[in-house]
Amino acid sequence: MSGLKIKLFYLEKGKEVLIPVAEEKFPAGFPKTVSSNTTRFVNLSEELIKNPSSTFFGQIEGDSLEEIGLFNNDYFLIDRSLISDVEDGMLILAVLNGEFTLKFLHITDSKEYILLEPANANYKPIRVNEFIDFRIWGVITFGIKDILKNFRFKHK
Repeated sequence: MSGLKIKLFYLEKGKEVLIPVAEEKFPAGFPKTVSSNTTRFVNLSEELIKNPSSTFFGQIEGDSLEEIGLFNNDYFLIDRSLISDVEDGMLILAVLNGEFTLKFLHITDSKEYILLEPANANYKPIRVNEFIDFRIWGVITFGIKDILKNFRFKHK
């Protein structure tokens, strides 16, 4: 249906993941001198997971989100507590006729139907109306990439 399969993982509550943070930002444009000093730590659990009891970790299998940089085997965080605050344009984990799909939610002006939009031109939006079993399972809050394993610069 969507070119995506999703594996879900429950996150353990209360685990701190402290990582040192460099004092300065690193440039992705022109090089500049940057100190390698670290004076503070960030707790990834607090930074990425606002609602631990309703947050899950998922892994993508498929290519329907490539245009936003989410690829096969990338991970993402889903927050189920945000369902009641979902808005047009958010990336959601939806259930359509019993199957998961990650798509952008588009609420049409007429509100007669909604569209679930992929981020890959090879896929068409899914039109959801009252005849389709549809629910929002959660809102995607973060994408996580394994750069070392999945990306290498290709010289021309």
